[in-house]
Amino acid sequence: MSSDIAPKLDGQRLHDGLTPARVSEAANTASAKADRDYILGVSSSFLGRAWRYRPQDAATVTALEQAGYGAALSRLLAARGVTAAEADNFLNPKLKTLLPDPSALAHMDEAAARFA
Repeated sequence: MSSDIAPKLDGQRLHDGLTPARVSEAANTASAKADRDYILGVSSSFLGRAWRYRPQDAATVTALEQAGYGAALSRLLAARGVTAAEADNFLNPKLKTLLPDPSALAHMDEAAARFA
């Protein structure tokens, strides 16, 4: 390309009053906004899928952050419907908390009485 056609970007103005610094600033702003739209900034996984946040309740996110969880983790937990009260059990599951109460099963109290 000849030098009279190729634009020089060292401080000279481009079209509509844009300078190279403004173009760079606009690109950085757009990049930062795009990073906020993706989980951990991952716009494309190995399979080509974007990691986007699911819709979540802002009050739940705030409550989780006040409970001591980080911003990203709070958004992920809220998107899964986890409240601040349930977060510890969700993040540290135990068999005792996951199994139903045995008395809730049909005739379980009668069976336990038979064996007792």
